[in-house]
Amino acid sequence: MRTSAPSGGFRAAALASHCLTLGLLAVAAPMARSQGVPAGDAGRPNASRAELTTLATQAEAAASTGGTPEMQATKQREAAAIRWRLAHGDFEVGDRIVLVVPGDSARTDTLTVAPGRTVNFPKIPPITLDTILRSELHAHLAQNIGRFLKDTLFQATPLIRFGVLGEVARPGYYHISTDASISDALMAAGGPTSRADLPRSIVRRGSRDVMSKRAVRDAMAAGSTLDQLGLGASDELVVAEKRERRDKWTVAAQIAAVTTGVLIGLNSLHR
Repeated sequence: MRTSAPSGGFRAAALASHCLTLGLLAVAAPMARSQGVPAGDAGRPNASRAELTTLATQAEAAASTGGTPEMQATKQREAAAIRWRLAHGDFEVGDRIVLVVPGDSARTDTLTVAPGRTVNFPKIPPITLDTILRSELHAHLAQNIGRFLKDTLFQATPLIRFGVLGEVARPGYYHISTDASISDALMAAGGPTSRADLPRSIVRRGSRDVMSKRAVRDAMAAGSTLDQLGLGASDELVVAEKRERRDKWTVAAQIAAVTTGVLIGLNSLHR
């Protein structure tokens, strides 16, 4: 999506001042930002304000209309997390935003959210991201930058922190677009190792699994994006390790060898 934004002065100065490598940057995993509930439980990363409001209302209704105490507590936490997100927005200090000026591959930058939850551009005041959702970012930046500078096209893409762990070349947490697929996230971590068993990979959120082996396989085959799958910050793709496969004759031979060794040892003791 292209929107009017700053002029040539912005393009040269802003991109030079923020000259960071565009790519996926490994970072430490953050804690959930809302009421102790993992980010993925507070709605899709790119959900609109209207969508989140509907989800919060539904969760609140479910929390008050029966079910087990555990289910009610879960729905209450989900509702609180969504309401927190609606009130405070999606951005925290240290988050990253990819800025692209179409038509010029050199005009690409990765901006970091500064203290006070602002982003800084040359020649204009800092722009606050307080209360702003990811789905609102582009329009919000265009409106604020457009008050000072005109006639430039740009595209802003917020990144989330996503874990890629287990049997991959560079396990860790990466800043990645929600438009990326699980396969893209896998390759950001250097791809699977020779010991990887991809069909047994799962996605984990905190202490629980949120995507089974089959669901991950289907998502990879379909090329589904993280946003389409409802995956958010701190979710983790865990690539499994291959199991050792030993046929029954090998196992029997190993047992026989151990048994023989024990018998020989016992016989030696009685001599």
